[in-house]
Amino acid sequence: MLLLGCLALLQCAFLPGFIALKLSRWREQSALQFIVYAFASSLLINYCLVYGLVTVKLYHRGPLFVFVAAELLCAAWLLKDHRSRLDIPVPRLAGWIALGLTVAAFAYYGLLFYRHFGSVFTEIDDLLSWDRWAEDWFLNRYPVSAGYYPQLLPTNWSLTYVILGSTDVKMFAKALMPLFPIATSLLFVDLAGREKSPRYLFAIPIYGALLYTFLGESLIVSGYMETALPFFGFLAVYALLYTPDVFFASVFAAGAALAKQGGMYFLPVCTILRRRPPVVAGWLLIAPWYLHQSIAIAQGKELSNIAYLATMASRGVVATFAKNPLCWFLAAASLLSLRDATARKVLLWFLAPLLLLWALFFSYEIRTASVAFPFAAYCSATGLFGLFRGQATQPRDSRAVSININWYYPIAAAVCILTILSFRTPNIVQRQIEQQKNVGYPELNRKLYDFLASEGIHGKVATDYRAFARLPELKQYYQFFPEHTPVPSLDPVTAIPGVCYALIVDSEFGPSVREALEHGVYRTIFFEARRRFVQTCR
Repeated sequence: MLLLGCLALLQCAFLPGFIALKLSRWREQSALQFIVYAFASSLLINYCLVYGLVTVKLYHRGPLFVFVAAELLCAAWLLKDHRSRLDIPVPRLAGWIALGLTVAAFAYYGLLFYRHFGSVFTEIDDLLSWDRWAEDWFLNRYPVSAGYYPQLLPTNWSLTYVILGSTDVKMFAKALMPLFPIATSLLFVDLAGREKSPRYLFAIPIYGALLYTFLGESLIVSGYMETALPFFGFLAVYALLYTPDVFFASVFAAGAALAKQGGMYFLPVCTILRRRPPVVAGWLLIAPWYLHQSIAIAQGKELSNIAYLATMASRGVVATFAKNPLCWFLAAASLLSLRDATARKVLLWFLAPLLLLWALFFSYEIRTASVAFPFAAYCSATGLFGLFRGQATQPRDSRAVSININWYYPIAAAVCILTILSFRTPNIVQRQIEQQKNVGYPELNRKLYDFLASEGIHGKVATDYRAFARLPELKQYYQFFPEHTPVPSLDPVTAIPGVCYALIVDSEFGPSVREALEHGVYRTIFFEARRRFVQTCR
């Protein structure tokens, strides 16, 4: 199971992108650029693969294993002579400080990955939406009730489920998420080597501080898109301004749009700034999903919640965000970056517009501002380094640390990591199932499982407890009941075919229901987490 899971991670995070980049004869400018491009390209190729196979109803283990086996053979042949070189400038004290902070940031991300490897999705949105859509893809069908929410990550998560042959093991799908802040930080390291300046290394701890302050550890490693979206957005800008490569800029901008709706900003901007034919590639990538959902919404089969989310924009959230001392510090530092030509473009074309759009339309939670975080880190680091160094370029007496990379060494390191992790993950399937039994309200879940074990559940459970639909063994009994719906009588509930139980917030029950309960017409099984579990048939 662990070997298949790691194969699934390799497929999601590196293998198809590596092969595509090598076969295209694209020449990377650094080892880090190649690694990050391979990571992003793999996610996009997998998205296209899953979308295509589901469209023709061929998304099964057989065709997928044939595809992966062919990739492994091709990759083994391509790896034989692949070497890369990485130069990191470390001029005097400033460079060593920046390098030290960079190492500390990567150590923190590595610790996050290690500590959370083996965990399952537990947050509201990743549990009830993103992972539910991944399971829909696994079942060889388009996701249900997705609206305009794009599916880049759910399709990749579904790959892990298909390779494993089960949706019970979530750990490998979730293990993708800490890779996004790591990949974003690698872009800053690459810029430091490319521009021969350690100022970009200072951006790494700043970006980490923004994530830790406004997202917190739980969201950084969760299935929320608040790290994937800024990664693809910043990668698109990196390709646009530093390569410059219109094709990759548009493709990665499409990746942002396929990660979350907020990423739609980048592709039109890339199109306006680089009006060349390769930009069409990005539009072709996003067209199938958004057109499909637009038609479904027009036909009434799906609902769009974009207007609803826009109405939730909150001045209070914006004020809370703006009052944070870190924001004031970074805002002042970012203004200092205006004298740098590239940083000025990043500030005026991306950072300022993204924050303005967030404040006006999408400030229902602070976490949704994360799309701007790498740009804030970039501009503030440029401004601060220019202030303290008197310039934003490398001094003449700088030195560089050079690292020669042979791809067999990372493979050997991966084997060692796999061996270490194998000691942490015995009985993977059972441990994953036990963790999933505790999502939502653990005590409520425990009482439900106790009742299932003692008496059994003989019929559907109409409930507004949405986590019920994600609980192993119990989800087969789930019957949707809308939240915040008064229940003056249980007759509408009992009229639902197959329903013999109701698990609803107690305050929603009307007087007639309570009277019926008192007279023993219906049986109260237990009360927990503000909900009453009632048996409606005998």
